Amino acid sequence: MIYTIEVPAEVEQVLAARAQASGVTVGKYLQELVISEASIGATAQPDAEMDALEELALELAAKYPRAEPLADDAVALAYAEHEAALQ
Repeated sequence: MIYTIEVPAEVEQVLAARAQASGVTVGKYLQELVISEASIGATAQPDAEMDALEELALELAAKYPRAEPLADDAVALAYAEHEAALQ
């Protein structure tokens, strides 16, 4: 599907800068933007890189025991000891 739209010069400059920063043409940038906004197509699919990062984070979390939160007095004591060491 092909559309022609008119945008103000300021918008055109912003789109051109964003496309260049993304390493694509303005046409490709707009195509990806429209597909993303419509929530269909390949760009709307979960990003494989983010899936890999989430999987890595879960693996790392599983390797370490869950730590219980510190009581307020334990935090205050640690802070006081740190301040005393700095003086």
